Amino acid sequence: SEFDFHMMKETYQVDPPQAILDTLRVSHLYDSSMSHALKDWGAAVYGKAASFHEGVIDEYRKAYKIRDYSHIPPEIMDSYAANDAVLTKSLAEVFTPIVERDYPRLLELEHRLVHVIYEMERVGLRVDEEYTQRLRHELVLEKRQIEDSIYSVIGKPLEIGSSQQLARYFYERLGITPTVETSGGESGEKRASTGKEALEAIRHPVGTEVARLILKWRELEKIITTYLDPFLSKAKNGRIHPRWNATGTITGRFSSSEPNFQNIPKDDRIRRCIVPDKEFIDMDFSQIELRVMAHVSEEQSMIDAFIAGEDLHALTASAIYGKSEVDDKERAIGKRINFGVIYGIGRKRLSTQAAISEKEAQAYLDRYWKVYPNIKKYFDSIIKSAKRRGYVETLFGRKVKIDEERPYAAVNYIVQGTAGDITKVSLLRTHNLLKNSGGTIQNTVHDSILFDNLEEDQIPKLKGIMENFNFDIPTPVDVMRSKKSWGDLVDA
Repeated sequence: SEFDFHMMKETYQVDPPQAILDTLRVSHLYDSSMSHALKDWGAAVYGKAASFHEGVIDEYRKAYKIRDYSHIPPEIMDSYAANDAVLTKSLAEVFTPIVERDYPRLLELEHRLVHVIYEMERVGLRVDEEYTQRLRHELVLEKRQIEDSIYSVIGKPLEIGSSQQLARYFYERLGITPTVETSGGESGEKRASTGKEALEAIRHPVGTEVARLILKWRELEKIITTYLDPFLSKAKNGRIHPRWNATGTITGRFSSSEPNFQNIPKDDRIRRCIVPDKEFIDMDFSQIELRVMAHVSEEQSMIDAFIAGEDLHALTASAIYGKSEVDDKERAIGKRINFGVIYGIGRKRLSTQAAISEKEAQAYLDRYWKVYPNIKKYFDSIIKSAKRRGYVETLFGRKVKIDEERPYAAVNYIVQGTAGDITKVSLLRTHNLLKNSGGTIQNTVHDSILFDNLEEDQIPKLKGIMENFNFDIPTPVDVMRSKKSWGDLVDA
């Protein structure tokens, strides 16, 4: 719907209608795990005839090497467009009553969010193009220096972007035993991986340093191609207008594109490319996933820690190490386990991430479950229930299907999905407040909302309505601000 709204505004200067029905959102609430593409959904319900016209267009584009739909003849395009309209209406009439019956409040939330997202995309974010160009130049030079360092260690040039060449170097030339496998191409045969986890696990007098340099090179390459280049190429009149997709993930959390703002690193250098019109006010839910896990598992010791405002990571580390005072390194292990458990971390991955032995990692995990027994009970019961029912539900009633081969993801889906719902509710609440009093929502990244052009008295009001959830634990929001850039935020 947001795309259609932009087209209406840019082509005909028409403001979008308030009352709409979006079959994409109906499809996602009906079954978030299926393909929401109109031709796929239509074909699944009505058979291959539903996607016939799209197939004709695909063949035509392929035959004449056409990328732009505007070059397709009307006699082909008109049939395609008419079929789209009929298919959309037919699917809406069949599935909307089902979704209205099962998820009335979520259906209303998702549709009211369309206008919030449209406005956020329309406003966009201001880019400091001069700084972005300068940073890009610096990172390109840094990348070349890393390449030189790698070549000097290896003794000859190596195509760092080639997984095959890297595999030959590490596993044949250096004779390192692979620790991680990946599927290779269409054949699906297993090959030694050169992914992040595999390179981090390498322990070798020479290979460890080369792996570290390669990971650093990849990080810089990703920053340049995924963020800096799009910041520059997609900027219009000094602003970029990312897209946010409310149905882009299985759990209902936002995804983002053009460029992707959901996975943007917490790297101040990159975030400094984005500058405010007046002043950025960033409001970020504090440790919301851990708080949701404490609430759903009814783990009283964790709930008490949150209510008392204690440092949960230090508390977990203290329990794991069996001592009252822990240092920064030990606290970091506690933090890694706290968040890792939500994602189903095992001893192998913890061992790699924390640079400890698998035996130590297993001992830490065993102690964690003893410290938080209710979390263990909750995990076991939810996984058992998910296997039986085939799905889990967030606290807001959003249903998420579980892959039979990944039942351990059940708790993660509940926690992430609930956190995503909290952010969506907060976006709608804050939008409604600003609609009457001024100010703009410019971005949302996971559990945070970035505001601009606010008056001082709006800040506590926005913070208050974001924190107003009826859970067993508080859901505090950290407020940061900056007149310089997104990368210069400081505590308010």
